[in-house]
Amino acid sequence: MKPDRLLDLFCELARIESPSRREALMAKRCKAELEGLGFTVRFDDSAERTGSDTGNLIAFRAGSAAGAVALCGHMDTVRPCKGIEPVVEDGVIRSAGGGVPSSLPTIRLAWPPSSRVFAASSKQGRRFRMCMSS
Repeated sequence: MKPDRLLDLFCELARIESPSRREALMAKRCKAELEGLGFTVRFDDSAERTGSDTGNLIAFRAGSAAGAVALCGHMDTVRPCKGIEPVVEDGVIRSAGGGVPSSLPTIRLAWPPSSRVFAASSKQGRRFRMCMSS
């Protein structure tokens, strides 16, 4: 993977406004990225129960190695989440405009076999754990 591509992807995702319960745009972009990497992507039915505009994103990619890797992250952004503008200074990514989602880099950290779960409304307490049974 090209380091600049990862940085560009992170910055693109960080610019997406995604407060808790309004992560649909982030979910759509994450879905596209994961499908492009060969993952099967689905959304659970938690949106109605949490009041979110999207369910939890669950992605799976089969592999040939023994074992499995599972990563969990979130799609919402710490407020203020509007107008985020990532700035790279001396190799460090900072935000000139607000909070930056901390789990976005997990999209690329593991390779098959692996699963990804990106929770909607994770800043709203235990909603993720309550809704993962579906």
